This record gives sequence, structure tokens and C-alpha cells, in this order.
Amino acid sequence: MARVASARGQAQRAEDALLEAMRLSRKVGNADMPWDETLLALKEGLPEAR
Repeated sequence: MARVASARGQAQRAEDALLEAMRLSRKVGNADMPWDETLLALKEGLPEAR
């Protein structure tokens, strides 16, 4: 049971991170930026994600 709960928690955090990246992408007016590039920009702290 603990592994299932842990996996669900990890999946929820991943989904939350993706949704946040998508929200930030729209916030900077760059809705066409692919989500993987948005996540990379967030990870690296690039201006595109601010």
C-alpha cells in the first residue's frame, strides 16, 4: 500500500509541475513554447520561464 501511495504522490507532483509549466508558458505570452522546453527553462532558470 505504501508503494501505491508513493507512486500516486509522485504522479501528482509530476502532473502539478507540468500544469505549472503550462501556466507559466501562457503567463509569459509564449503559449506556443513546447512543454518540454518550458520545463527545461524552469529547471535552468532561463528568462523564458519568468
